[in-house]
Formats: sequence, structure tokens, C-alpha cells
Amino acid sequence: INEGGQTYPSLTNGSTGDINYSGTNIYLEGSYIGLGFFSSMNKTLTFDGGQNSILSCATSSVFTGNVTLAKSAVGNTLTVTNCTSIDGDFSMSQGTFNTGSLIFSGTNHIFSYSGGTFFTNQSFDSVVSNINILGGTF
Repeated sequence: INEGGQTYPSLTNGSTGDINYSGTNIYLEGSYIGLGFFSSMNKTLTFDGGQNSILSCATSSVFTGNVTLAKSAVGNTLTVTNCTSIDGDFSMSQGTFNTGSLIFSGTNHIFSYSGGTFFTNQSFDSVVSNINILGGTF
């Protein structure tokens, strides 16, 4: 996994996998399928590029890292499956974020939205500290 900002197609961690990553940012054009162990606390998954992506957790689990959606076109969608919550900062500048009943939770996290299309039934835990909506379709 690259520290220098290179974008990778996808990252899959099988159910018996264990990812130990000392960096802070992972750039993915495609999907992150996380069925095994990944200490995502204080890590950022950035979904960029010109294709649809999936963020998938082990069944009914919490993704404890930061998520950035910066697709190259509004029509490129990030879909979240099996994650019940994102417990980290969320930033979206372009693309489409479409997921079911995901909850943004945790303490002192920032939700920043400056463009793209946000279609969901999301809810925000009362402890999300800062919600910035600067543009796009929400």
C-alpha cells in the first residue's frame, strides 16, 4: 500500500486477513472489502477515480476510519455495505454517495460536503461535532 498518493484499483482483506499499515492515507479507485482485521483508526480511505466503488465491512460492523469521496464524476457512486456506522470524519467533494441506513457516529468527527450527490437515509449521532454542507445535492 502506498504512502505517496498513488491510487490503487481495489483492496480486499479476506476474513482471515490482517492488515498492518503504518501510513495514514490509502487511495482507492475501486473498492475496499474489509472482512478481516484492519486497524483503520486514524486512517483515511480516499475513493477517487472514474469508477463506482464499494466500502464493505465484516457483517454489521463499524468502520472506524475516515472516508473521503472525491470521484472524477458525479455519476461515480460509493456504496457502503455491511457497515452499520462510520466512526470517523467524512469528506465528499464529488461523486454520488448512496447507501441505506448508515449512521455517522463517534466523538468530535467532521462531516464535510462540498459537491456531488448524497442519497441516503443516513442519520448523525448527536456527537458529530461539525457538519459543513457547502454545495451539491443533499
